Amino acid sequence: EEEEDDDDGVDSSGFFLLSAETYPYALAGKTGFQIWPGARILVDVLTFPRHSDDSTALHYWQQRMFRQQLQPGVDSNTTASSPPCHVLELGAGVGVVGTCLAACGAEVLMTDLPTVVTKSLIPNLRRNAVRYNSNNDTRQQSPAPPNWLQQTENDAKCRHEAIFSIGHAGWVATAALDWTKPLHQQLSTCQYQTLDLIIASDCVWLASMLDGVLSTVQTIFDAAAAANSNTPKLLLSFQRRDSEMFTNVDRVLHEIQQVRGWHVSCLAWYPVSNLENSDNENHVQYSNQTVDPSDGAGKLADNEVFLFEVSPIHPNGAMRC
Repeated sequence: EEEEDDDDGVDSSGFFLLSAETYPYALAGKTGFQIWPGARILVDVLTFPRHSDDSTALHYWQQRMFRQQLQPGVDSNTTASSPPCHVLELGAGVGVVGTCLAACGAEVLMTDLPTVVTKSLIPNLRRNAVRYNSNNDTRQQSPAPPNWLQQTENDAKCRHEAIFSIGHAGWVATAALDWTKPLHQQLSTCQYQTLDLIIASDCVWLASMLDGVLSTVQTIFDAAAAANSNTPKLLLSFQRRDSEMFTNVDRVLHEIQQVRGWHVSCLAWYPVSNLENSDNENHVQYSNQTVDPSDGAGKLADNEVFLFEVSPIHPNGAMRC
């Protein structure tokens, strides 16, 4: 008989135990201990710009990821500081995407199920965090973390939060987040009303998870609109898995465009079969075309991984920026 822990329904291997109460999130939680192609495309596209990148939106997000940017006409040894990009990551898993973005200078709130946060995400962040001296050398002392990443409300409901300094200017905070529960009961208002970007790396591969992710994003879009603040965009990576058990591309696009009424564009895609060929600069295929589900995301080859940019639309038909 399998030995069990008392912590959040995790067995001795660190995986979730299935039960009627936790399915499908127990099954989904198991994937939080692995790295998937959806994470690769987000890191690859956002942090390794190529001369062949032809999407305006893609260029914008690549620039926003880097805290220090060279300005036109400025000496190459001089950099001008730009505001850090505020990012909320859904289903952060082992933390590859959020950690890479923070290393570029972004400020990232990384969220996942409680056991994934404590047993996968936080241990990996501790291994990658900047370590400061505790002596009087102020150059080596830890700077204060950004206010928006510090929990100011609902402390008791976010027991797994931790904050880490990553790279030269980046920050990461962690928090437990269950997409089936109200967002305001799990995060403070300042943590989801001050966002520039939401990222979700291959988080909707089960059809039963799609509504939870999009409902969480809807709450954030609505909160930004109510506060008359900047509405963030969603960058959603998704790997095609054409099986009745999994969400297919047409279902994802239908839920985003037809059910939610949002705008979606495909920023990049590439075949999963080419992921092992990391030395090939040409294995990523880029696109800045608006996706039409009737057109055939299904006409492409079988196992692609896509990067979609999603944004809400005003009642008058204009996109929020």
